[in-house]
Amino acid sequence: NNTNESSSLLDLVQLEHSMNRMLRKDARVWNIGVAPPPFTIHHSNGTSTCHRWSAMLNAEKKLYTYRLSLGKHVVMDPIERHTRWHVDYDVDIEKLRRTLKAYEGTNDFRAFSGMMEQKEKLVGKPVSTVREVYSVDLVEEEPLNSGKYRVEILLKGALYKMVRNMIGTAIEVCKTEGKGRIDETKFQQLLHHHDDDDDKDGDCNTKKDRHNNGNDEATSTKKKVQQRRMDNPCKPAPPEGLTLERVFFSGDDDDNF
Repeated sequence: NNTNESSSLLDLVQLEHSMNRMLRKDARVWNIGVAPPPFTIHHSNGTSTCHRWSAMLNAEKKLYTYRLSLGKHVVMDPIERHTRWHVDYDVDIEKLRRTLKAYEGTNDFRAFSGMMEQKEKLVGKPVSTVREVYSVDLVEEEPLNSGKYRVEILLKGALYKMVRNMIGTAIEVCKTEGKGRIDETKFQQLLHHHDDDDDKDGDCNTKKDRHNNGNDEATSTKKKVQQRRMDNPCKPAPPEGLTLERVFFSGDDDDNF
Protein backbone atom coordinates (compact mmCIF):
# COMPACT_ATOMS: atom_id res chain seq x y z
CA ASN A 1 0.00 0.00 0.00
CA ASN A 2 0.96 3.65 -0.13
CA THR A 3 2.03 3.71 3.53
CA ASN A 4 4.53 0.89 3.02
CA GLU A 5 5.86 2.47 -0.16
CA SER A 6 6.38 5.81 1.59
CA SER A 7 8.11 4.07 4.49
CA SER A 8 10.44 2.19 2.13
CA LEU A 9 11.28 5.39 0.28
CA LEU A 10 12.13 7.16 3.56
CA ASP A 11 14.30 4.19 4.57
CA LEU A 12 16.26 4.48 1.31
CA VAL A 13 16.72 8.22 1.74
CA GLN A 14 17.94 7.69 5.29
CA LEU A 15 20.28 4.88 4.17
CA GLU A 16 21.76 7.10 1.46
CA HIS A 17 22.26 9.92 3.95
CA SER A 18 23.90 7.63 6.52
CA MET A 19 26.25 6.07 3.98
CA ASN A 20 27.38 9.45 2.67
CA ARG A 21 28.14 10.62 6.21
CA MET A 22 30.49 7.63 6.63
CA LEU A 23 32.19 7.89 3.25
CA ARG A 24 35.21 10.01 2.36
CA LYS A 25 34.36 13.37 0.86
CA ASP A 26 35.61 12.28 -2.59
CA ALA A 27 32.98 9.49 -2.85
CA ARG A 28 29.19 9.74 -2.75
CA VAL A 29 26.22 7.37 -2.99
CA TRP A 30 23.14 8.59 -4.84
CA ASN A 31 19.88 7.31 -6.27
CA ILE A 32 19.69 4.17 -4.13
CA GLY A 33 16.95 1.74 -5.16
CA VAL A 34 15.56 -1.62 -4.16
CA ALA A 35 17.16 -4.59 -5.92
CA PRO A 36 14.95 -6.90 -8.01
CA PRO A 37 13.56 -9.93 -6.13
CA PRO A 38 15.24 -13.36 -6.24
CA PHE A 39 14.59 -15.39 -9.38
CA THR A 40 14.35 -19.09 -10.08
CA ILE A 41 16.24 -20.94 -12.83
CA HIS A 42 14.71 -24.22 -14.02
CA HIS A 43 17.30 -26.72 -15.27
CA SER A 44 16.87 -29.38 -17.95
CA ASN A 45 17.29 -32.18 -15.40
CA GLY A 46 14.12 -31.08 -13.61
CA THR A 47 15.81 -29.26 -10.73
CA SER A 48 15.48 -25.59 -9.87
CA THR A 49 17.76 -23.13 -8.13
CA CYS A 50 16.92 -19.78 -6.59
CA HIS A 51 19.35 -16.91 -7.17
CA ARG A 52 19.58 -13.53 -5.51
CA TRP A 53 19.99 -10.59 -7.87
CA SER A 54 23.66 -9.55 -8.12
CA ALA A 55 24.98 -6.24 -9.40
CA MET A 56 28.01 -8.12 -10.76
CA LEU A 57 26.50 -11.34 -12.10
CA ASN A 58 23.40 -9.73 -13.61
CA ALA A 59 25.32 -7.03 -15.47
CA GLU A 60 24.91 -7.35 -19.25
CA LYS A 61 27.39 -4.71 -20.40
CA LYS A 62 29.94 -2.35 -18.90
CA LEU A 63 31.24 0.93 -20.25
CA TYR A 64 34.80 1.85 -19.32
CA THR A 65 36.61 5.01 -20.31
CA TYR A 66 40.30 5.78 -20.18
CA ARG A 67 41.46 9.39 -20.45
CA LEU A 68 44.77 10.29 -22.03
CA SER A 69 46.90 13.34 -22.66
CA LEU A 70 49.10 12.45 -25.64
CA GLY A 71 52.32 14.12 -26.78
CA LYS A 72 55.69 15.12 -25.40
CA HIS A 73 55.02 18.81 -26.05
CA VAL A 74 51.58 18.71 -24.40
CA VAL A 75 51.29 20.40 -21.02
CA MET A 76 48.61 18.57 -19.05
CA ASP A 77 46.45 20.42 -16.57
CA PRO A 78 47.80 19.34 -13.14
CA ILE A 79 44.24 19.32 -11.79
CA GLU A 80 43.62 16.31 -14.05
CA ARG A 81 46.59 14.32 -12.75
CA HIS A 82 44.27 11.96 -10.84
CA THR A 83 41.93 11.32 -13.78
CA ARG A 84 44.19 11.27 -16.85
CA TRP A 85 47.44 9.62 -17.98
CA HIS A 86 49.99 11.96 -19.56
CA VAL A 87 51.84 9.97 -22.24
CA ASP A 88 54.86 12.24 -22.58
CA TYR A 89 56.01 10.97 -25.97
CA ASP A 90 54.45 11.17 -29.41
CA VAL A 91 51.94 8.56 -30.52
CA ASP A 92 50.57 7.86 -34.01
CA ILE A 93 46.89 8.71 -33.47
CA GLU A 94 45.47 6.93 -36.52
CA LYS A 95 47.55 3.85 -35.79
CA LEU A 96 46.29 3.96 -32.20
CA ARG A 97 42.70 4.18 -33.42
CA ARG A 98 43.28 1.16 -35.68
CA THR A 99 45.04 -0.82 -32.95
CA LEU A 100 42.26 -0.22 -30.44
CA LYS A 101 39.67 -1.41 -32.97
CA ALA A 102 41.48 -4.76 -33.13
CA TYR A 103 40.20 -5.51 -29.62
CA GLU A 104 36.61 -5.64 -30.84
CA GLY A 105 34.96 -9.05 -30.98
CA THR A 106 35.44 -12.20 -28.95
CA ASN A 107 39.09 -12.89 -28.09
CA ASP A 108 41.22 -14.60 -25.49
CA PHE A 109 42.61 -11.83 -23.26
CA ARG A 110 44.90 -13.97 -21.10
CA ALA A 111 47.92 -11.93 -22.26
CA PHE A 112 46.06 -8.79 -21.12
CA SER A 113 44.92 -10.05 -17.72
CA GLY A 114 46.53 -10.01 -14.30
CA MET A 115 47.19 -12.77 -11.80
CA MET A 116 45.31 -15.45 -13.76
CA GLU A 117 47.73 -18.23 -12.81
CA GLN A 118 47.35 -17.34 -9.14
CA LYS A 119 43.56 -17.34 -9.46
CA GLU A 120 43.54 -20.73 -11.20
CA LYS A 121 45.78 -22.14 -8.48
CA LEU A 122 43.39 -20.80 -5.85
CA VAL A 123 40.21 -22.22 -7.41
CA GLY A 124 41.92 -25.42 -8.53
CA LYS A 125 40.75 -25.37 -12.14
CA PRO A 126 41.28 -23.46 -15.41
CA VAL A 127 39.55 -20.09 -15.69
CA SER A 128 38.27 -18.86 -19.03
CA THR A 129 39.93 -15.66 -20.25
CA VAL A 130 37.74 -15.29 -23.35
CA ARG A 131 35.81 -12.02 -23.29
CA GLU A 132 33.56 -10.17 -25.73
CA VAL A 133 34.30 -6.53 -26.54
CA TYR A 134 31.44 -4.78 -28.34
CA SER A 135 33.19 -1.56 -29.31
CA VAL A 136 36.36 0.46 -28.71
CA ASP A 137 36.42 4.10 -29.79
CA LEU A 138 39.10 6.78 -29.54
CA VAL A 139 37.41 10.15 -28.97
CA GLU A 140 39.22 13.48 -29.19
CA GLU A 141 38.11 15.74 -26.37
CA GLU A 142 37.75 19.51 -26.38
CA PRO A 143 39.55 21.75 -26.81
CA LEU A 144 40.58 20.12 -30.07
CA ASN A 145 44.29 19.73 -30.86
CA SER A 146 45.07 19.86 -27.14
CA GLY A 147 46.24 16.24 -26.99
CA LYS A 148 43.28 15.20 -24.84
CA TYR A 149 41.66 11.88 -25.81
CA ARG A 150 39.21 9.44 -24.30
CA VAL A 151 39.03 5.70 -25.06
CA GLU A 152 35.52 4.27 -24.69
CA ILE A 153 35.34 0.50 -24.23
CA LEU A 154 31.97 -1.27 -24.18
CA LEU A 155 32.23 -4.93 -23.21
CA LYS A 156 30.48 -7.85 -21.59
CA GLY A 157 32.90 -8.13 -18.70
CA ALA A 158 36.58 -7.55 -18.00
CA LEU A 159 39.35 -9.55 -16.37
CA TYR A 160 41.54 -8.13 -13.62
CA LYS A 161 43.65 -5.27 -15.07
CA MET A 162 42.40 -6.16 -18.57
CA VAL A 163 41.39 -2.64 -19.64
CA ARG A 164 44.59 -1.06 -18.33
CA ASN A 165 46.68 -3.68 -20.12
CA MET A 166 44.71 -3.09 -23.33
CA ILE A 167 45.50 0.63 -23.19
CA GLY A 168 49.14 0.22 -22.15
CA THR A 169 49.82 -2.32 -24.90
CA ALA A 170 48.14 -0.23 -27.61
CA ILE A 171 50.19 2.82 -26.64
CA GLU A 172 53.43 0.82 -26.89
CA VAL A 173 52.49 -0.39 -30.38
CA CYS A 174 51.88 3.17 -31.56
CA LYS A 175 54.98 5.00 -30.36
CA THR A 176 56.46 7.19 -33.09
CA GLU A 177 59.88 7.78 -31.54
CA GLY A 178 62.23 4.90 -30.98
CA LYS A 179 60.75 1.44 -30.77
CA GLY A 180 57.87 0.33 -28.59
CA ARG A 181 58.05 -2.79 -26.49
CA ILE A 182 56.11 -4.67 -29.20
CA ASP A 183 55.16 -4.17 -32.83
CA GLU A 184 51.84 -4.77 -34.61
CA THR A 185 52.75 -8.37 -35.50
CA LYS A 186 53.47 -9.29 -31.89
CA PHE A 187 50.34 -7.45 -30.80
CA GLN A 188 48.20 -9.58 -33.12
CA GLN A 189 49.89 -12.71 -31.77
CA LEU A 190 49.04 -11.73 -28.21
CA LEU A 191 45.42 -11.10 -29.11
CA HIS A 192 44.73 -13.93 -31.57
CA HIS A 193 47.48 -16.40 -30.51
CA HIS A 194 50.34 -17.31 -32.80
CA ASP A 195 50.94 -20.32 -35.00
CA ASP A 196 53.39 -22.86 -33.62
CA ASP A 197 54.60 -25.03 -36.51
CA ASP A 198 55.93 -28.49 -35.68
CA ASP A 199 58.49 -28.09 -38.44
CA LYS A 200 61.79 -27.63 -36.62
CA ASP A 201 63.41 -26.23 -39.78
CA GLY A 202 61.56 -22.98 -39.14
CA ASP A 203 59.14 -23.25 -42.05
CA CYS A 204 56.05 -21.41 -40.85
CA ASN A 205 54.02 -22.21 -43.95
CA THR A 206 51.64 -25.11 -44.33
CA LYS A 207 53.69 -28.19 -44.97
CA LYS A 208 52.94 -31.44 -46.73
CA ASP A 209 51.74 -34.44 -44.84
CA ARG A 210 54.68 -36.78 -44.40
CA HIS A 211 52.38 -39.69 -45.24
CA ASN A 212 50.88 -38.38 -48.47
CA ASN A 213 53.72 -39.77 -50.64
CA GLY A 214 54.60 -36.35 -51.98
CA ASN A 215 51.31 -35.44 -53.63
CA ASP A 216 50.32 -31.81 -53.83
CA GLU A 217 47.63 -31.98 -51.17
CA ALA A 218 48.92 -30.24 -48.05
CA THR A 219 47.86 -30.61 -44.46
CA SER A 220 48.31 -27.81 -41.93
CA THR A 221 50.21 -28.72 -38.79
CA LYS A 222 50.04 -25.30 -37.21
CA LYS A 223 48.86 -25.14 -33.63
CA LYS A 224 47.41 -22.17 -31.82
CA VAL A 225 49.50 -21.39 -28.76
CA GLN A 226 47.79 -19.53 -25.95
CA GLN A 227 49.62 -16.39 -24.92
CA ARG A 228 50.09 -15.56 -21.25
CA ARG A 229 50.63 -12.31 -19.40
CA MET A 230 54.35 -13.04 -19.20
CA ASP A 231 54.43 -13.06 -23.01
CA ASN A 232 53.25 -9.45 -23.05
CA PRO A 233 56.19 -7.15 -22.21
CA CYS A 234 54.03 -4.03 -21.97
CA LYS A 235 53.16 -2.40 -18.68
CA PRO A 236 49.51 -1.70 -17.81
CA ALA A 237 48.39 1.90 -18.14
CA PRO A 238 48.31 3.75 -14.79
CA PRO A 239 45.05 3.44 -12.84
CA GLU A 240 44.42 7.20 -12.73
CA GLY A 241 42.92 7.41 -16.22
CA LEU A 242 40.43 4.57 -15.82
CA THR A 243 36.74 5.05 -15.02
CA LEU A 244 33.86 2.58 -14.94
CA GLU A 245 31.27 4.93 -16.41
CA ARG A 246 28.18 2.74 -16.42
CA VAL A 247 26.89 -0.79 -15.88
CA PHE A 248 23.99 -1.93 -18.06
CA PHE A 249 21.31 -4.31 -16.81
CA SER A 250 18.38 -5.97 -18.56
CA GLY A 251 16.02 -3.34 -19.94
CA ASP A 252 18.54 -0.49 -19.88
CA ASP A 253 18.77 1.74 -22.94
CA ASP A 254 22.39 1.60 -24.13
CA ASP A 255 21.88 3.70 -27.24
CA ASN A 256 22.53 6.97 -25.46
CA PHE A 257 25.28 6.18 -23.01
